Amino acid sequence: MLRRLAPALLLLLAVPSARAQEAPERLLSANTHLYLRWDGTAPQQNEYDKTAMAQILKGDAGQLVTDLLTDLKAKFLLHLLRSVSREGVVVGVELLKVDANSPPEVQLTIVLPNLKAQWEPLFGTMTWIADESGAGSKEIEVMKRTVYHLKDSPAAIAWWKEGNDAVLVISTGTPADAVKRVLAKTPRLTENPVFKKVESFKEFKTCSRGFVDLPSLFKLIGKVDPMAVKVIEDLGLNSFKELMFHHGYDGAALRTVMTCDIVGPRKGLAKLADGKGFKLGDLPPLPADVMAFTALRFDAGVVFDGTVEFLKRVLPPNDAKEVDNGIQIANQALGINIREDLIGSLGSLLVSYTPPAEGGLMFNQALMFQVKDAKRLETALDKALKGLVALSQGHLRTKTRTYHGVKLTTMDVRERAFFFQPAYTLHKDWLVIALTPQPVQGYVLRTQSELPSWKPNAVVQASLKKLPSEYTMLSVSDPAPMMKLVWSAAPMLGLAILNDSHQFRQREFDFPLLPCADEFAKHLFPNVAVATDNGKTWRMESLTSFDLPLGLGRLETAVPMMMGITLVGVRAEAQFKKVGEKIKE
Repeated sequence: MLRRLAPALLLLLAVPSARAQEAPERLLSANTHLYLRWDGTAPQQNEYDKTAMAQILKGDAGQLVTDLLTDLKAKFLLHLLRSVSREGVVVGVELLKVDANSPPEVQLTIVLPNLKAQWEPLFGTMTWIADESGAGSKEIEVMKRTVYHLKDSPAAIAWWKEGNDAVLVISTGTPADAVKRVLAKTPRLTENPVFKKVESFKEFKTCSRGFVDLPSLFKLIGKVDPMAVKVIEDLGLNSFKELMFHHGYDGAALRTVMTCDIVGPRKGLAKLADGKGFKLGDLPPLPADVMAFTALRFDAGVVFDGTVEFLKRVLPPNDAKEVDNGIQIANQALGINIREDLIGSLGSLLVSYTPPAEGGLMFNQALMFQVKDAKRLETALDKALKGLVALSQGHLRTKTRTYHGVKLTTMDVRERAFFFQPAYTLHKDWLVIALTPQPVQGYVLRTQSELPSWKPNAVVQASLKKLPSEYTMLSVSDPAPMMKLVWSAAPMLGLAILNDSHQFRQREFDFPLLPCADEFAKHLFPNVAVATDNGKTWRMESLTSFDLPLGLGRLETAVPMMMGITLVGVRAEAQFKKVGEKIKE
């Protein structure tokens, strides 16, 4: 009986090994510095269809992407994006060589894990790129594989079939070298301990995951410049291990977890991550209609001391001595000890928020610092302002008034093009600072119950119940106002930029029909994120409807950034025009 079962048992044991060998990650090096895997929507189609993002893309926004790509005659690219969205993708980035005497050598490897569904879109897209760019494509044989690559390209760009996968590499060196690295018999990513740790995540079902190998990156940076090693150590970056992330679906929300182990004694930036957690009830009263706020443990003393120590270490010896001299001169000019009287009086909780009705569209940000010694801080602020007024030689004036029984100070800066009137108050153990008096006044009225304060709505409450109840950072932001502004202003702003551009005036260009702002925003709900730190691991968890990097999903961040990009674009176009005129001459 046992003899009959033995072959079947051996076959069962061999299945996991065979699957591991066929995993797309087998084509990535064990030394991969950045790894990302997206499983595609197909394995979790039902869960994906419930999300806000899926609903948005089913509407006019999804049609917009299709129309744009069709207008660009990039139908293969559209097919490729659709196949990646549905079938998934694996991405690996490896820094092959970094030194101070030559440009870095790097390889980007992209694996499409369903050859049958994804090869044709990939091949068609790359052929289209080759034709459109004028680079052309060429067919070669490498290790018995038929490989296609761009002929006239500064980088090696090659694509081919590998088992059940389609592979695209972008690398320094030759196409043949890039292909050989993918097919090498060297240790593979599937053997990497960090990859195994990422794969072992079981808290919820994920649709994407990955890591950034911070220690290896910092080590490579140190090879470029020995001074960088010192900077990394002083900032405490060498205490950070690999940054890992996992992403999945939770009803209508996208759920994300990011973790990073921090080893050894905390110093520099690593020390900032440390701190006792706080709860929702510890927050000061915020505006009832607040669009976004972030509260975090923030030790101003640690930041000040760390900055001073860092400057002393990285500056030349003669300049380093001037750091203490500069602080002493500032103390004398202001009549206080900045470190002890001002920074030393602050607590460890910082809150930044954006009230839509206070301070206008872009200048309504306010900061709130928890205070541990209000009397000492008030004295220090009064002395410091007097010192600044004296130094300004009439360009700065201050005025203190009583607003609803609370002392409120405003600062008038007599300079051209300066249209802010900074204000602050020290009340109820919070120092509140804003570019205009309105947010400060609003805080005073909320403490006296003359204005309503923010309370989490049902959606935010539901999200908070799924997250830790104590945290070192809490962020709540509503992306709807930002998205409404973008979609409502984009046609006018876009046409203004295009009509101002000489290049686009010379060709026919129909600005695409953008989605209705309300149609896009109706699916959105507030994003909630919290960070925790147990002394060994920093962890951030979030539940979001729609979020963008660099704060672009938040109105107070995106509006100035959009204006800046617009101005830079117009300025750059003007400069290119001048350069073109000189070349013609």
